[in-house]
Amino acid sequence: MVKYYYDKYEAIPTHVYTYSYSWSQDYLASVTSIQGMSGFDFNTNTGEFTLQPPARTVIVFNDKGPVYTYIEGKLLKYYIPSYSDQTIYYNIANVTQTLVRTDYSRGALVQSNIVAEDGTYPVNGRHSDGYWYIKGGVVNTAPTMPGAFTQPSGNLEIGDSKVFAVGSSSDAEGNLSKYIWEASINGGAYSKVGETTVNNLTYTIPTATSLKMRVKAVDSAGLESAYRESSLYTVQPPQYYFDKYNVVSTPTYGYSVQWSPQSGTLYTSASGYTSYSLDGSGKIVLGGSYLTIEQFRTYGTIYGEVGGSLLRHTVGQHDNIIYETWGSVQKTQTGTTYSRGSLVQTGLTGGATAYPTNGRHTDGYWYVRGSRVSQSIAPPSAFTSPSVGKKFKPNEAATITFGASNAANLSLYEVDYRYNTTGAWTPLPYNNTLTRSLTITTDKTLKTLELRVRAKNTSNVYSDYVYSESFEIEHNVAPTVSLTGPGDNSTLYENDTLTIGGTAYDADPDQAVTVYYQINAEPRKVLTTNLSKVQIDLSKQLTFKAGKIYDGETVLTESLAAGIEHKLKVWAIDSENATSVVVERTFFVVPNRAPLLSLDAIVPSGVVDVDKFKISGTASDEDANSTVKVTRKINSGDPVEIYSGQGGAWEFDLSLAQLIVGENTIIIEVIDNYGAKTSKTIKLKKNEVKTPILHAVARYKITPPAGTAKGVLLFIERDEDMDLKVELSMTLAGEQEQYETLTADNTAPMPNTNGIVEDTYYHEATEPKDNIILKLSTTRPDAAVNPKIHLISGAIE
Repeated sequence: MVKYYYDKYEAIPTHVYTYSYSWSQDYLASVTSIQGMSGFDFNTNTGEFTLQPPARTVIVFNDKGPVYTYIEGKLLKYYIPSYSDQTIYYNIANVTQTLVRTDYSRGALVQSNIVAEDGTYPVNGRHSDGYWYIKGGVVNTAPTMPGAFTQPSGNLEIGDSKVFAVGSSSDAEGNLSKYIWEASINGGAYSKVGETTVNNLTYTIPTATSLKMRVKAVDSAGLESAYRESSLYTVQPPQYYFDKYNVVSTPTYGYSVQWSPQSGTLYTSASGYTSYSLDGSGKIVLGGSYLTIEQFRTYGTIYGEVGGSLLRHTVGQHDNIIYETWGSVQKTQTGTTYSRGSLVQTGLTGGATAYPTNGRHTDGYWYVRGSRVSQSIAPPSAFTSPSVGKKFKPNEAATITFGASNAANLSLYEVDYRYNTTGAWTPLPYNNTLTRSLTITTDKTLKTLELRVRAKNTSNVYSDYVYSESFEIEHNVAPTVSLTGPGDNSTLYENDTLTIGGTAYDADPDQAVTVYYQINAEPRKVLTTNLSKVQIDLSKQLTFKAGKIYDGETVLTESLAAGIEHKLKVWAIDSENATSVVVERTFFVVPNRAPLLSLDAIVPSGVVDVDKFKISGTASDEDANSTVKVTRKINSGDPVEIYSGQGGAWEFDLSLAQLIVGENTIIIEVIDNYGAKTSKTIKLKKNEVKTPILHAVARYKITPPAGTAKGVLLFIERDEDMDLKVELSMTLAGEQEQYETLTADNTAPMPNTNGIVEDTYYHEATEPKDNIILKLSTTRPDAAVNPKIHLISGAIE
């Protein structure tokens, strides 16, 4: 309230009375006459009597009265009660004083310039405290403390403009000027953030985690109220709506060329392109200039493509050889890319960085950031119909269903659809139900359907749109594939077959269907091709050998590792590129393993000095359907088979005569029917025993220049004392040899020699022969005799 200055005075009282009178009882006057006035007047304000003429006299037997007179300041009334009474009586008038009020007036000054609110003391008069006051001029006072804070609407988010309001301040003198606003951020000191003439402030929320406000009022004279403080507000980053999706993982591949060893060719020239590159699918792209290189004349490197392989020819500046190298394209996974999949959940809320704006999060899901929560309402939940992966047929009735928004005061849901993902959005009925229906187009140019929905409240505030996946419209129905073989999780051993069996079918008329198969990431192969509307039988027999899969003699794969699963994939594609579901079968491989070989202890061992002994052991193979063959090889001799079968014990006899003097190497080798080998080596030492040879036989094959001969003429120069036997076999090729002993036609000493003679022999067959063998045998009596043959010569006819 307004305050004023007051002066304080003494109060002088003035009493105000009223008067009344009453007559006393009768008294005997004891006189016979009394003179007095006939009447009187009474003043009630002063209590005084005034006698009124005329004068009269009360006389016994004459005037009965009454008359009035003063005696000793008192009014007396004399009278005779009745005419028969001869006695004069009197009454005395008794005055009664009654205090009506006390009036006051200002006295001496007691105190000046007392400050008090209007009405505390009289404007000019006596107060209840007994003093007289006079109100002077107005006293200026500070405004009152502003009222309580009103919590801003919604959450306090960094960067938002929020209105902070308090109850109004009042000023007794009506000269309120402004409000001063201050803020404390994160518990820090207060600092001024604004001045207003009204009791609210629009303030941009700073980057903080907590905020506290205070405000005071100020009047035009500069007087200030006390501060009003707010409660402690929690501040958070701006909140957004997020949609959560599954993640689609796609491997990425790189391609390189693996070159085979270089080989020289005798081409006189070769033609090709001067450069090559590999496109994103690993396809060879030839480029540069088309060039012909020639021996001695031109040089350089050119490239060509043959059957999907790269062919490189190179010739040096002075080379007469054109070098040839084959290159195969190698596919290697270089990484993985991720993209957005099907919708999982809508309406998640979080700060701007709680999830990616549009990308894959560390939790393995894909997120898309939508509108600010403070600027929109919660979106509807995801579409539940059509189901994920739904494929529509032309003219099919589609039921569209989605989940409700949890926003308050909802008005309706706006549902739209479009074809081909780039078309214009077309509205379906806008209402507050959660279901719509749509008849699918029959236009073959429209191949996909996409849906979206958003919510709107009664204040016309919208949510973000929630989108469906893109649904395929199957104007062309994809073919189907069914496999009867191979079984899943089968295991292939060496030479086992992987048989693909089953059927394929395409319901669309007038189309061609190609069925493919693929092993792991190898290039796909055509299984069969046929027309639609018929059942297509599938049949292909593949073979596992040498660690790879073969189609006949064609290699389909690189070497397959044991112990990990491998994939066979079969699918069909029609002539409009509709693709069936890929049917997979898992299989494992066990490449051919080397057979096992063991040796028994050899007796004797080390140095061999017996005529004959045995070497033995066992052979086996872990692979199914395998047989093994065991051979032995002595020193540089040829291998000799000593066992053949599915596995078991083996042995062979070794004679001393089969060994050489000194160290001998005996190799035992086992080989299975798929070519895998295992060997063991035995080292034996033979002592030298010098035993002379007393009998010797030599054979000589005679080859006629004309192919056949009928007669043979021989000349043999020998020591005269040699015991020599000469035999000759003349048969046809393939016939058994038949020897005849020849007798010398003549023996004569050789000139100029000492003890050397020459024997002459001649033999003639009944018909020409082509297999002619000469056998010479000699015997000596002891080691001291050592005759020799010096020369064998002759002629045939």
